[in-house]
Amino acid sequence: MTLAIPKASEVAVFRTNPSWYWLAPNHGPKPPVTLIIGQDSIFLKRRFPQQIKSRLNIPYETHAGGHMFPLEYPESVSQQVLSLIEQQLPT
Repeated sequence: MTLAIPKASEVAVFRTNPSWYWLAPNHGPKPPVTLIIGQDSIFLKRRFPQQIKSRLNIPYETHAGGHMFPLEYPESVSQQVLSLIEQQLPT
């Protein structure tokens, strides 16, 4: 198996990804925000979203799939995201 994008691009994504954001003491992002995580993701099994909810008050939802669930289920993930946006829009 090979990446569909250049390796350098993949490395750049992870070098600039704010992954430390979740670990460092900080304040949650400005609402509305909801985390979506794969039902079979190692992060859910390790209680990552539960910790984020507890520490930063960020709600979460799950979706079928593993860590890369948006690539596994692009249509239904996009529908879930659109639904969340619609629910969180001011009325």
